Amino acid sequence: MALNEKKIREMKARDIMSEVLVMLETDMDVSEAAGLFKRNRITGAPVVDEGGQVVGVLSITDLMAQATGADIEAKKAAGHYHMSDLISVVPKMQGQDNLKGVKVKDLMETNFVSTASRTPISSVATLMLQNKIRRVLIIDNRRLVGIVTQTDIIKAVAHEI
Repeated sequence: MALNEKKIREMKARDIMSEVLVMLETDMDVSEAAGLFKRNRITGAPVVDEGGQVVGVLSITDLMAQATGADIEAKKAAGHYHMSDLISVVPKMQGQDNLKGVKVKDLMETNFVSTASRTPISSVATLMLQNKIRRVLIIDNRRLVGIVTQTDIIKAVAHEI
């Protein structure tokens, strides 16, 4: 079966984004954030301030590097951590001294990648590749409206095969 290239070229972020988001608060304990990741089977989430504005992103890589003492930049470059890593570490995270008192704001990435809902999915995929990230926040009029993950793009393309 041929890939419907025209339809894929016409697809926008709004067509494939997840609108129901898990959002983290800046003052949330990282162990609580890890539990949300595990329960929702996600590898990252936007972080919002008291006013609901996006101020960063926390990922499984950020959590795992803190929990294991790994070099976070090396792990991010390699795209090393996966959900299975988090599932095995979350129960151990509760009692670790290096996580006590650590808040989401202490580990979140403040230089996050975002785009508008009208952005073609090919451009969203390019952003992911260029920045070596797994998710792009979708923001319209300074308001978070969704998130597009690598999985969302793969599902959209697979649906058109």
